[in-house]
Amino acid sequence: MATKKRNGIIIPMQLKGNEIVEDLFKEISEEDIIEKNISINDELLINCSHELKTPLNIIYGAAQMIELSARNISDDNLTNYVNSIKNNCFRLTKYINHILDLTAIEAGEYKLNLERVNIVEVVEYVVQKIAPRIKEMGLNILFDTNVEEKYVIIDSELFGKSILNIISNAVKFSKQGGTILVEFTDYKTNIEIKIEDNGIGIDTKYLEKIFHRFGQVDKSLSRGSEGSGIGLKLAKAIIELHGGKVSAESKLNEGSTFSVKIPLGNKDTIHSLYKNDDVKVIDYDTINQLVHIEFSDIFNIS
Repeated sequence: MATKKRNGIIIPMQLKGNEIVEDLFKEISEEDIIEKNISINDELLINCSHELKTPLNIIYGAAQMIELSARNISDDNLTNYVNSIKNNCFRLTKYINHILDLTAIEAGEYKLNLERVNIVEVVEYVVQKIAPRIKEMGLNILFDTNVEEKYVIIDSELFGKSILNIISNAVKFSKQGGTILVEFTDYKTNIEIKIEDNGIGIDTKYLEKIFHRFGQVDKSLSRGSEGSGIGLKLAKAIIELHGGKVSAESKLNEGSTFSVKIPLGNKDTIHSLYKNDDVKVIDYDTINQLVHIEFSDIFNIS
């Protein structure tokens, strides 16, 4: 029997066979170092993200002031410069928010702002909002549903962010002339939202990796697409926070399908925590802002 002192506590450990104490201590020490490094990296990311918000807000505010001051000036170059500044502010905001949201969710500190909303209308509006720009890229996006209304209890802003992340991923990896299908299905006991594309696909060995933090597919398949590497991880965390599940199926060079399933009427899910049955009017301004931010690394949205 051997013991190890950790955080002031003596822990008994049973050695097996010819296991050497020094090797065991070395292994545990290396695990401690890895855990400590992960904790330090998370803290560094959070601190940096918070510190970046102040100068970012100032830059965006300055761009808005320039835009306002030059509203009567016809200068395409000036307009393009201001739009570029604003869009890159959106991109930085996206990455900062992803880090902060994911860290808060993983730490169990994110509090859902639950509302009863028509989720069909939310998803359909998102598709309609991004459709014109996607068409400019030589792609098509379609929305299909088996119901016109489905009232669910969710954090509509956070949930909308998860769906936007999955759709933006489909856009990034779609082939020219391809079609993205967003399909909503009400199964009474649960709802399912499928985002299907006929793009470059994902090798099966990368399917699990794409839901990991900073997990991205093989660079040779990425077509130069940019991203933070945590978008799908965040989407998965958000959906699971709502008591749901997300999964992916894909065939290389044929396309991918992401499936989001949310259970309904289950007393063990997050929905039972909501006591107010009032239907909330959808905040389209918030959705518009989300679209601006979540698609800022794909195209400018005016």
